[in-house]
Amino acid sequence: IKSYPLVLDGLVEMGLMELDKKLITVGLLSRYLDLDSAKLPPFISPSSDLVIDGVVLSGKLSSREEKVLRMMLDSGGKIVSKESLIEDIWEGVEVSDWAVDSLVSRLRKRLNEIGVKSRLITKKGRGYVWQL
Repeated sequence: IKSYPLVLDGLVEMGLMELDKKLITVGLLSRYLDLDSAKLPPFISPSSDLVIDGVVLSGKLSSREEKVLRMMLDSGGKIVSKESLIEDIWEGVEVSDWAVDSLVSRLRKRLNEIGVKSRLITKKGRGYVWQL
């Protein structure tokens, strides 16, 4: 950093970096960190952790619960059918609709316990959708 004072000065002038005594913060990142994390959309962190409402969910859900949630988020607000869930989560093993309903119910309950508002909506006869 000491060898690039002009670059740093330019970044500070453009508001992209702030220098505060011994601490250097990137302006855009610091603004992001000041946001209400509950208002941020769900995302997958660089370490592949699933983050919703500012809560890191990896390790707090069963593997099947996490797969359901990732499928919902990957769908971009489109309905995910029970058949798709069965195919991807149970990998072709024949299970009943009740097994899917039960898994989704456990996921909703678990999200609530963790402090994440579930936006998982049932579309009767069609499947489920994560409300964006």
